[in-house]
Amino acid sequence: MIRSSFQFDKGTLSTPNVSQKVRNRLEQLDEMEEGSINEMHDLSQQEYIKRIEEMNVAIKNAWESDQRVKALKIAIQCSKQLSSINVIHFYPSKFVLITDILDSFGELVYGRIEKKIHSQTDDSKETCLNWFYKISSIRELLPRFYIECSVLQIYRFLIPAENQREEFERILLRLTRMTRGIGDPLVSIYCRVYLCRIAIKLIPESKKIFLQNIYDIIDNVDQVFIDNYQFEYLSESLFLIFS
Repeated sequence: MIRSSFQFDKGTLSTPNVSQKVRNRLEQLDEMEEGSINEMHDLSQQEYIKRIEEMNVAIKNAWESDQRVKALKIAIQCSKQLSSINVIHFYPSKFVLITDILDSFGELVYGRIEKKIHSQTDDSKETCLNWFYKISSIRELLPRFYIECSVLQIYRFLIPAENQREEFERILLRLTRMTRGIGDPLVSIYCRVYLCRIAIKLIPESKKIFLQNIYDIIDNVDQVFIDNYQFEYLSESLFLIFS
């Protein structure tokens, strides 16, 4: 059985005048974070996978009906699932399922802003800033990290083409440092895996990002195999053998 509970760099881009519309949406998001975080307890792996797939459909349906805050809320709920390592053996599969949803969410955000560029009233830059403002308002570190990574490509609409490699390196290094604030070493390692996946899409020629994350992963590997983890891993193995 599975038991689990389901930045924007402020120095780079300034948002001194946040519209009332954005403020209202942030208040909505805050309320949703406080009061409607779904938890999925005592689900089998098949039930869990089905629930994750339902959340993926829910994000797309919310997006298509212009409920952007609701879509963001569901994406936050999905990313929070990656904080739970109660079933270590299932964590890699859960990581793949949830990051696929986050990738899809990022594509929805990117596609909407790209359309704005070709519209008569191009407010794409303001929309980008609004998204990063919403993300910076997510209280918990893990979902804030994952959601920002998922939409990171929209920085392309804010950074001049000739500066993109340098700026993306700086942003990705900031996110790399952010992962050091995640207490669980296994969760932290998978954050770095996702970050490298994003880096491959944005600046595949940059070695700096990959080397830094590899060094950090190596530093965390020993922590994953300390006695507590070995005991938990053994317990999970025995449970699977005798259940």
